[in-house]
Amino acid sequence: MWVITRDCLDDGACEMPSRVGVHSVDYNAALFAKTETLEVRLLDDDGEVYYEGRATRERILDSPEERAFEVLDWAMADAGYTELQYFDGGEWQTL
Repeated sequence: MWVITRDCLDDGACEMPSRVGVHSVDYNAALFAKTETLEVRLLDDDGEVYYEGRATRERILDSPEERAFEVLDWAMADAGYTELQYFDGGEWQTL
């Protein structure tokens, strides 16, 4: 599961409506609150962060590759972002 928690584009940088709260099809708020999650962020080709969120650790690190990239697939279709990073072990990692 994943959810967008911050839409950096909507902080005055453009006219795009806020994407805060957009989430995976299988998102369940009660279950998500009890599950170990990682911070994630979505970047464009220039390395600028536009969306931040959280995803279950299982979704990012332990699922088949296509499931791990689900949030990036959404961001690519939504606004053309090309990179997904997650925060683990004290640093940002690119998936």
